[in-house]
Amino acid sequence: MLSRRNLLLGGGAASALFLVPVDSRAKNNLLVTDFGAAPDPGRDNLSAFQAALEHAAEIGGGTVHVPEGVWHIKFDRKVNSLKIPSNVTLKGAGQDTIISVMQQTEDRTHVFTNANWKKGNSNIAISDVTIRCNGFGWQEGSRDARINGVTFWNVANSSVERVSVTEGHGYGIWLTGKSARCVVKQCSVTDFGDYIELSNGATNNLIVDNTCLSTGAYHFSSNGILLYKDADHNIVARNTVTGGYGSAISTVSGYGPANSNLIAQNTIDADRAVGIYLAGHNNKILSNDIKALYNCCILFDKGEYSPRRTVIEKNNIHADLTHSPTEERKAALASFSRAENTVLLDNRITALNGDGARISGRNWSIVSNEIVVESDHQHAGIQTLEHSNGMLTDNTIMAPNPMLLHENSAFLIDP
Repeated sequence: MLSRRNLLLGGGAASALFLVPVDSRAKNNLLVTDFGAAPDPGRDNLSAFQAALEHAAEIGGGTVHVPEGVWHIKFDRKVNSLKIPSNVTLKGAGQDTIISVMQQTEDRTHVFTNANWKKGNSNIAISDVTIRCNGFGWQEGSRDARINGVTFWNVANSSVERVSVTEGHGYGIWLTGKSARCVVKQCSVTDFGDYIELSNGATNNLIVDNTCLSTGAYHFSSNGILLYKDADHNIVARNTVTGGYGSAISTVSGYGPANSNLIAQNTIDADRAVGIYLAGHNNKILSNDIKALYNCCILFDKGEYSPRRTVIEKNNIHADLTHSPTEERKAALASFSRAENTVLLDNRITALNGDGARISGRNWSIVSNEIVVESDHQHAGIQTLEHSNGMLTDNTIMAPNPMLLHENSAFLIDP
């Protein structure tokens, strides 16, 4: 863990203040092997790990060290998680410290979580381990036996760093239940349901320098990084999201939107999925590199959570729409009629066989963008739809049809 300091990132509505916890636990260093754990084939280390974590808390906090090796953990209906108390760190020796789940359970499983969901915990950490979920986890109707790698529920001033989570039907890393001022940094999540997720009032958290990868080996992948239901004032920055999801990054689920977040400097290769799916208000999309195949790089929600007061600035957007399955999504950026007060500023947008930007909604400011469309058909650099309005200023457009303005749209055009 880092020494205590104030870390200020972002600006405006998306700024967040992070209080990084003090490493006061270094004075108490424990070895999990001293509590009976051993990296032996078939050996269940659940009780030994839990005993070490609880003892660290009892002596005033400490770090539980886990050496290299494959450490098997067997969950069941009575015990479905390893619980980390406040002021305790679990620290491995790197990627070769592997926590391996041994069997499927009939209940929701959290490989690591905090000890007290109701009252909450603080100053806890997990670092330098690999969590191998081995393809476990399932959900059928109301029966939920998904598996999460790490769950922080109502946790403050804590971190997950250099943790690799692989192969599970659930959430790789989940911050929820009003978790705040937490850092998820330099983690890797591969082949999960939702890879990194923030929800239910998770605020002022930093998600930075992580990798989310779908190899295609599993078909339950949904979102690379998902923010929803009042996950507000978070920063999602410098992450790499690769593979086929519902969307690479999303600010909404069926439970509601996330607002006032900064999504910046991420590298997204969404394959056939949406790059960024936008909903909620006051979100800022800044300096991302977004690629998509068959689908929109940026797609606005068109329901009750349609974006308001969104800023999309300095992004590099590239969409190959040659084989897009629907005409509605045959644009690098597509919005719908309920969007309000959107700023599209200084982006580079490239579309192959589709529109550059398809604009709908009220009070758009479209300024200083460079839009290139390569198409055998009359696709537009900017197409405005019915009842949309706003301002078009100082854009550079190279397209078979630079601007296609609907007769019932109203835009002030200043070349």
